[in-house]
Amino acid sequence: MEEAKDWLTKILHRKAKDKLGTVRELDAFKRLQVKFAQGNPNVRAGLGQSDLTVGDLVDIVHLYAVSSGSQTQGRYREIVQMLGGLSANQNLEETVNSELAKLNSVSADPKDLDRENPLYSIAVDLSLIASDNPFELTHYPGGLKIAELIEQNKQPKGMYTLVVHDRQQKTEKAKPIKQAFEEVGLPVRSNIG
Repeated sequence: MEEAKDWLTKILHRKAKDKLGTVRELDAFKRLQVKFAQGNPNVRAGLGQSDLTVGDLVDIVHLYAVSSGSQTQGRYREIVQMLGGLSANQNLEETVNSELAKLNSVSADPKDLDRENPLYSIAVDLSLIASDNPFELTHYPGGLKIAELIEQNKQPKGMYTLVVHDRQQKTEKAKPIKQAFEEVGLPVRSNIG
């Protein structure tokens, strides 16, 4: 019985390593790593109010989907919802509006996105999206959120973090997700240790 348990643990560990190898080859991983781990290593303590762009959020959701073994198509609708009235509040170019529509599609695929579009350089105000509740970046509760960091005295720090939760409480599945975000230099907390 103990041998079977050890064997299963080794198999799961090997799968997690293989998945991380795949994740490290993603353009999204490389872009985030250049920006945060190499370009701004101080961000590990927390993201500032405007440290993320729409492009960063797209990369974060893509990285989450691949590292969790989920489908990557149609994962960006939550970002469009989060941006809410972006097109109503700003006089955006037609190309930006068309890219927003592409992101909002259920068939949106990362390889079909025009990463040179000005939409992806728009800074996101994290204080607005994480003000009352952590914002869900995944289509189901308990996946990936952006939340404000809280001091020990329960006061907000004005800094933000990614929060990874494994809704099935399977730590073998969730650890590669957290590790991928740590490797690109983003602040990440989790319920999985």
